[in-house]
Amino acid sequence: PELFVRVKTHVEELSEQLVTHLSARDDADDSRSRMALAIVGGIVQHSVVQCIATPSLGPLSDRARTNLTIAREILADPA
Repeated sequence: PELFVRVKTHVEELSEQLVTHLSARDDADDSRSRMALAIVGGIVQHSVVQCIATPSLGPLSDRARTNLTIAREILADPA
């Protein structure tokens, strides 16, 4: 349990650093940066789970690209 708390705290600190970095861009505010991080984090997490569950699907980089393509299609769909 202690390790989980430490890892969670570390990930939260890294997330805040990324949001600060992303928010420094001209076209991104805090809210937009947090949403981008949530979307990308979800794609990476799902890709890692897929790689662990089904290694035959290929390397993490391929899974992440495939899942990013799927996410783009979903987000771009006007329906």
